Amino acid sequence: MKQKKLMEPKPKSQMGYILSTSRKELVLAVLGFFLVIGAIVCLELFVDPWWSGFFADYPDPIIAIGTLVVAILVWVSAKLEGWRSTWPKKLQIYYLLRKDGVWKKHIAVMDAPLTSEADIRSWGQSIGQTVVPDSKDLIDFSGFKIVPDLCREKDRTNQFGLLIFLSKPIKGARDGSVFAFDVHGSEMLATPEIPNGHPILNLDDKIPT
Repeated sequence: MKQKKLMEPKPKSQMGYILSTSRKELVLAVLGFFLVIGAIVCLELFVDPWWSGFFADYPDPIIAIGTLVVAILVWVSAKLEGWRSTWPKKLQIYYLLRKDGVWKKHIAVMDAPLTSEADIRSWGQSIGQTVVPDSKDLIDFSGFKIVPDLCREKDRTNQFGLLIFLSKPIKGARDGSVFAFDVHGSEMLATPEIPNGHPILNLDDKIPT
């Protein structure tokens, strides 16, 4: 019987993340907002006239409400940053060779799982050594460039790019090969070509001429 392919779970939506991590803060913010509005209304309706001079010395209620709105927006912005940090991290890699004075793509590796931005260089080097099965040779490279901002709102992944500038071809690797990790990040498979719209294509204009 054919097994059903398991898909990588998607992170929560923006509102789902905020509600699941900040229920208490939201309840307190809503209560505080209505208390402020209620206090302003009560003062306008029920306070004796001789108090009016006292309250005139304070900022206009609109300023107070505006300050509250700004504080809420700052809080929401911080929450959205936290939400984006929960997205899975993926690494897209080009291994480049210099031919006729121009850097050209030797091998491409798509969707490598990534645990930390600090591991990008070493992880890319390690992947390059495993492109060819049973190869024990270390890849020889002269430099690398990390492209940190390939963020994808559509599928909620944090995408990072890596260009590795090879000093010589990877032994046993076919020039122009493309590899892709599966959805679980546990296996790397050869693939015919890079799909249209894939985030690795955003690295094309980062290749130095």
